[in-house]
This record gives sequence, C-alpha cells and structure tokens, in this order.
Amino acid sequence: DSLEDALAAAEEGSTITLNENITVTQRAYITKGITLNGNGHSIAGVGDFSSSSNPAVVLIDTDNAVVLSDLSIIGGNKFPLNIYTSPNVTLNNVSVTNVFTNGGAMLVNASSVTVTGNLSVSTAAGSWYGINVDSGVGVESTDPILTFAAGSKMTYANTDDGSYNAEGP
Repeated sequence: DSLEDALAAAEEGSTITLNENITVTQRAYITKGITLNGNGHSIAGVGDFSSSSNPAVVLIDTDNAVVLSDLSIIGGNKFPLNIYTSPNVTLNNVSVTNVFTNGGAMLVNASSVTVTGNLSVSTAAGSWYGINVDSGVGVESTDPILTFAAGSKMTYANTDDGSYNAEGP
C-alpha cells in the first residue's frame, strides 16, 4: 500500500508506521488525528508540489491531534512540511529539509505546534526561510504558535548562512 492509501484508510487516533524510506510524487495529506511514526525513515518528495494552494510534501490540515515522530521529510519545491489551520500538532524527533531554492522547510500556518525531542531544519541556498510561523493569506484570526517543550532542541542549517542551534527552556 502507498502512504496515500494508508492515510485514507487510517482511523482517527491510529498510528501509521513507516518500514522503509518512501518517495512520493504527490503530497501526503493528513486530514485526521493520527500518529505518523517514521521509525527512523524518510518521506522524500519528487516532482512539482507548487501547483496546489497548499504546496507541501506533507500537509497537515485537521482539528484533531497529529503526531509526527522519528521522521525525516525531504524535498518538495515549496515546503516539505506545511501545517495548516491545525490546533494540536506535535513534532517529536523530526527532520525537515528543503532542497530547492524557493520556499522554506516548514510552514506553521494558523496552527499550534509543539516540538518535543529534536527538530532539525535544513534549507538550500536561496531558500526564503527555515520555519515560517504566520496566519497566511485567507486565514482569519487564528494566531500561529510554535512551542519548544522543555528539553527539546532545534538545529538549523542553510548552505548560504551556516548553522544555528537553539534549546528549549
């Protein structure tokens, strides 16, 4: 089964576990409260993801709790990870890499996201940013929130600017 099939078949509150690195040619669209356990593997986007209104390799758009854990998300020509109007998302030991020269690695769009464990963000030369936290166009009155839990750690690398590190309280 493909990741798209697994996401469509998943029930609210279930866990999808990757058993290998996978490549997707269209976005993985998470519309239910699930846990996506990368199990140390990656989702790599290949192709043009910019043609949709919410371009991303992984797009999260749900009111229910979503957890991404032990996962790397790579590629896409706009955003590898777009979290859109989702009030309860947890990123635990997640790596996000934009390998193209436009867009950024991660977009927190009118959402509430908590980082636990490690978050690694990498961008290619000419990328716009590592993490964009805003309400975006067409989203009404929802303040975006990005929280780093105690003991969490973030690393950022850009081929233009070097690397930065931050740790939670």
